[in-house]
Amino acid sequence: MPYLFNEARILIFSKAPIPGQVKTRLCPPLTDQAASQVHRQLTTRTLEMACKEAICPVQLWCSPSSTHSFFTTLKENFPVTLEKQAGNNLGEKMHHAFCTSLQSAQHVILIGSDSPSLSPEVLKNAIVALKNHHDITLAPALDGGYALIGLNRPQQRLFKEINWGKQDVLTTTLKRIKTLKLNYYELPLQWDVDTPEDLTRYQALKQNIP
Repeated sequence: MPYLFNEARILIFSKAPIPGQVKTRLCPPLTDQAASQVHRQLTTRTLEMACKEAICPVQLWCSPSSTHSFFTTLKENFPVTLEKQAGNNLGEKMHHAFCTSLQSAQHVILIGSDSPSLSPEVLKNAIVALKNHHDITLAPALDGGYALIGLNRPQQRLFKEINWGKQDVLTTTLKRIKTLKLNYYELPLQWDVDTPEDLTRYQALKQNIP
């Protein structure tokens, strides 16, 4: 398949949709089963978005295993490769994914599977920023984290001793970027689906899409 950026990779992190282990902050009002269905929808939507314009090869990084039927079905329906997340925490898993992918690519961007505001345009802009000699690109998220991070080479310090899921993830990361003297490009603000309020916003977004 011809890609716009053959030298880049898009990595999507996702968990297997096991009830009680995904989107737990949506419960209540949702049941564990309903929350897992939301997670399935969001992950599928993310793959549709990332693969829509053949930007570059897409990898789906799976947890706890890439053999779950949800992931293998996605591989049948989308032009993606499956990889297994490895590490003891999210930071280690992200750093491992970057180290692995940057062995065969020059520019790598990593996103989660629950940011419906992300678009192909944002992904392309992230890659262009990296091509234009920025060391790192980030898309801040409303919850105080980030919805996208892109790198040209591994940066382990950005992923160590971070309180993932807390509101200071972005602030801490930006301080590290400054300390490391990295050339930084900021993308537009995004939002994730983590809370019942986020879910309401997501449902409204779905209704407005023709």
